[in-house]
Amino acid sequence: PCYIQPNRTSNHQDFFSLDALLRAVDIDLDGCNEELSNEGQCKTYRETGATILLNIYWSDFHAYHGMVEPYYYYAPKFLAGSSFKQNIPFYDTYRKSRTLLNAHGVRVAVLLTGDYHEFNVVQFSVTLTTALGLLAVATTIVDTLMLYILPEKQRYQKAKYEEEENTSTSSVSQPDLRFQEMLIMEENELDQPLLPDTAPMQIDHG
Repeated sequence: PCYIQPNRTSNHQDFFSLDALLRAVDIDLDGCNEELSNEGQCKTYRETGATILLNIYWSDFHAYHGMVEPYYYYAPKFLAGSSFKQNIPFYDTYRKSRTLLNAHGVRVAVLLTGDYHEFNVVQFSVTLTTALGLLAVATTIVDTLMLYILPEKQRYQKAKYEEEENTSTSSVSQPDLRFQEMLIMEENELDQPLLPDTAPMQIDHG
């Protein structure tokens, strides 16, 4: 979309000229209002009038950026088939004579909407719990399809599970073997005498 910056007054108030709004909604006052025109007779928007809805959106959140400073923008929209007419009486003498002004023009209706964001611990907890539950369900479904339904399920089973021989050597892990070796070494050290073996001492009494 094409964004047009509004004009500013001396006290920083936004305003648009009618010409800018008409160009934004692609309407010409001298164009035919087809919904209100009769066959073979064109009624222009200058005759029937028209209504433009000026939407003002504001928010404090921006995608991929999160919370930002509040901002707003305008989005004008032409209401097809609409018209605007107003009869304005001017009394010369009350209830005796008057001048009736049959006015046709463009009515601008303003609609203000916006979004306000705030962190909520309860909502975050509910969302996180739901996401984790869905993740667990998705993992179960994928594993079931992979191992039991898909054509290459045998290949997937071999890749997922590792087959080992059921022997006494293979059933003992490497840390357990090291622990057993340390116990055997300690037992051997306890069986050794504290003093080395020596020959009997001979005493000479001569």
